[in-house]
Amino acid sequence: MANAYEEIVTKIENMRRFGKKTGYEISTELLSYLDFPETNYELIHIAGTNGKGSTAMFSASILSTKYKVGLFTSPHLISFCERIQIGTDTVFTQIPKKEVVRLGTLVLDICAKHDLEPTMFDITLAMALLYFKEEGCDYVVLETGLGGRYDSTRAVSKVPVVSVITNIGFDHMAILGDTLEEIANNKAGIIRNGTQTVIGEMAQEAREVIIRSCETQKSPYIFAEEVPDDGLLSLRLSPYQIENAKNAIAAVRLLEEEFDVFRGIKCAKWPGRMDVISKDSFIMVDGAHNPQGVAALKKGLKLLYPGEKFTFIVGVLADKDYASMMEQMVSVANRFLTVTVDSSRALTKEELAKTISSYGVSAEVYDKIEDAISHGKTFRDKIVIFGSLYFVGEVLELFKERD
Repeated sequence: MANAYEEIVTKIENMRRFGKKTGYEISTELLSYLDFPETNYELIHIAGTNGKGSTAMFSASILSTKYKVGLFTSPHLISFCERIQIGTDTVFTQIPKKEVVRLGTLVLDICAKHDLEPTMFDITLAMALLYFKEEGCDYVVLETGLGGRYDSTRAVSKVPVVSVITNIGFDHMAILGDTLEEIANNKAGIIRNGTQTVIGEMAQEAREVIIRSCETQKSPYIFAEEVPDDGLLSLRLSPYQIENAKNAIAAVRLLEEEFDVFRGIKCAKWPGRMDVISKDSFIMVDGAHNPQGVAALKKGLKLLYPGEKFTFIVGVLADKDYASMMEQMVSVANRFLTVTVDSSRALTKEELAKTISSYGVSAEVYDKIEDAISHGKTFRDKIVIFGSLYFVGEVLELFKERD
């Protein structure tokens, strides 16, 4: 089974990252050949620049205190199976490898039969929606991949009961647009007539676009920041996780049912988000990979560890605004240790160190994450690792192997 699983995942991951058609077009056609499995459960749809994965996990966890819930997210950090999970009573289980083989083969065969050219994301979404139908889920929480209007998840034929737009910032600008208004307009594409919408905290110019979309689609909307902080502060969540928890609480409140909200939030587990993976020698990992995410991480560090400075281990992708990301962290850094991410899109450790050094902070390069961590431990600082979800995944896998 291991070989079959690895083979099918390799096939899926080697599909093109962007297709000739939009994800919306391809997935609309693909789901029609699968008899629209998404019509068998209620949907909650989540888009945004930052926080949509955490919002999805919080939402699913709360819903699972009463229902069987499917959760579709991306990217994965260690295992492909992370993308497709089912939760009951706040306990979530990843799709078994044998089901990945079965459903992956089925969907790939259908694509070949009908001469479709899907991306990895299209394939994975179809597998997830089929699996959730077979497992009898009551609710499914869908996180968009990129954008909203043309995203594969927008192809679901059933209108979601709730749509959530989380914080919007500058990311994927070559695809989504150069201004917050353009990016917000793309994200707002998930808002449809018949859905209710939660609007997260964001810049006013982005918020105005979302509100106009809601009004055009006749979608009732609420603001997530109106959810009180009561109870959330006792969980010692970071500021941006409180924001994401509020998004989720606002979403489930629109369902007008009773849920054990506090337990759902408390039990939610979302690796790689201000995730302390070692306490003996303090090591935290965070998936911050754009300026907004880094700003949130910095805010969280200053709140939880006031007055401290850190040793940062970083690896980034070249298509990100890495200069702005690093500049923000200079004021709370004693030093940076740089590593090249294992990705064809990676920025080299030398180029990253050169950028950091230009801000007057020490930056040393390392060939391996293990070496950077070992050297980082020789200082008395807390170690914080960030820069890319791919990078965080490498670190988590490294620590999993050690365990």
